[in-house]
Amino acid sequence: MDLKAATETLTSLTASSQRRTKTALLRSMLDQVEAAFAAGLTHATVLESLNQHGLDMNLATFEVTIRRLRTQKAKRVSVSPPPSHPSPSPAPLPPTAAEPIAPQGSLDPADLDAIFRSQPDMNKYAKIGRERLKKK
Repeated sequence: MDLKAATETLTSLTASSQRRTKTALLRSMLDQVEAAFAAGLTHATVLESLNQHGLDMNLATFEVTIRRLRTQKAKRVSVSPPPSHPSPSPAPLPPTAAEPIAPQGSLDPADLDAIFRSQPDMNKYAKIGRERLKKK
C-alpha cells in the first residue's frame, strides 16, 4: 500500500465539501458559527447564510445538529488525557453539601419512627441559636 498516496487522497477528500456530510461541514465551522451566535446573530440568520453557500439544511435540523456538536465538543474537552508523569494526589476535601455525609447513629426503623413522632423543644433550640450568635 502506498501510504503517501493514500494520505494525499484522504487529505483531498476532507478538503472537498462535496463528499462530506452536513454534520461534518458544520463541525468544521462550529467555532465560526458559535462566534456568530455570540455576536448576536440568530440561528435563522446564520443558517440562511450557510444555505446560500450550499449547506441546504432546515432550521430544526440545524438547531439539533448544533446541539449535538456542542455536546460532543464538551465531552471531548472534559475527557483529558492522563498526565505523562504521576503527580501527588491532593489532600481529601471535607464533605460539602453536594456530597452525602455518612449517617451517624442508628438507622433502625423503630428509632426513625421515634424521631419523626418526637416533639422538639423549639424554645431550647432558639436559646442555643441566640447563644451561638452572641459568641460570634
